[in-house]
Amino acid sequence: MAPRRRHRQRGASYWPLWLNWAGGPRGSSLAAVRFADGDGEGAADYLQVSVEGAVHAFLNRGGGGNGSFEARYDWAHASDYPREYVEFADISGDGKADYLVVYNGGAVRAWLNRGGN
Repeated sequence: MAPRRRHRQRGASYWPLWLNWAGGPRGSSLAAVRFADGDGEGAADYLQVSVEGAVHAFLNRGGGGNGSFEARYDWAHASDYPREYVEFADISGDGKADYLVVYNGGAVRAWLNRGGN
């Protein structure tokens, strides 16, 4: 019979489960959800992208289990690019995620984040 293996935690190298961190805003779907630091405070924010590319931001103020989210509706106006092309990354280096449209061929159109609309 093989010896039993014990599960060990090594320091802080484990993943504690945080259920229901974000409940999801009304009308959201997997295709609409993005996570990026939209306000430059160092935590991922919950972004909901519409089919026309408009964005509602729910700024992370500790998440649902340890604080809240601050809603910023119409954080980015519709770009008229399909939501599947919309991504977010900090390309300017200021700590805030910028609005990117990534085309099928790999070309990128970008709008720099100056705090939203």
